[in-house]
Amino acid sequence: MTLRRDVMAVLVALSGCPEGSDCPLPADNMQSWQERVIAELRKGNPLAEPPRVPRCAGMHEDGVTDEITVAPFCTARWEGYRVFACTPALPTDPPNSDTCPMIGRGKVRWAFPTPGYVPAAACTTPPIPTPTPGPVPTPSPAPGSCPVALDADHFLDIRLKPLAGARPKVDATPFYCGFPTPPQLSCGTKCCALGVDAGPVGVACEAELFGVPVWSGTGYAGPTENPFTAFVQPGTVRACSSKHGEFCSVLVIP
Repeated sequence: MTLRRDVMAVLVALSGCPEGSDCPLPADNMQSWQERVIAELRKGNPLAEPPRVPRCAGMHEDGVTDEITVAPFCTARWEGYRVFACTPALPTDPPNSDTCPMIGRGKVRWAFPTPGYVPAAACTTPPIPTPTPGPVPTPSPAPGSCPVALDADHFLDIRLKPLAGARPKVDATPFYCGFPTPPQLSCGTKCCALGVDAGPVGVACEAELFGVPVWSGTGYAGPTENPFTAFVQPGTVRACSSKHGEFCSVLVIP
């Protein structure tokens, strides 16, 4: 796979460990480590040796998937890699514990390749079948309602971004992701932001699919006047959708 060296270089740079070594990650869980790797792949580093160009990078489902995906450009074939290894549960852990969401209970997995996938935008268009009589089509959504849904190919992503100020805060922005991108939300990339910046459809879909963030974690220091921002402190802050709690994002606050 052509991008494995890019992923490997980022793992070495972020962890400070030699490639292939036994490298614990005391400040991360699976989600936060994958997000850090993805952010570094997207940013690139022209000063690295050799220089790293920015790559398209993401996850199939934030908070769920155990792999990242990388592509040279966003309509090319996406290569899959596992970059985090969850450590086994300890005798002191509760029964059937999952260590992957626990901070400090994992180590670097050195870019273990997975099958990846081909986005719909890179595939040939299938032939259109001859129409047959059927039931009356469902009417188009009323103005202000969300015309898209969550399914096997479409999911929510939550981007957490620190905000400057006298008291540290974090902003949560929900995105609707997947292929193909619905024309109502088409933004030219795999993930389209919801909310006021996406117009009436973005506002409707934010309300119907995402709701508001549910904040938690040791880094959460209280609400602000805006439900999409929160005061933070050193630790790990987590934001989940109030409508679909399986979609979450984690950020480590140093």
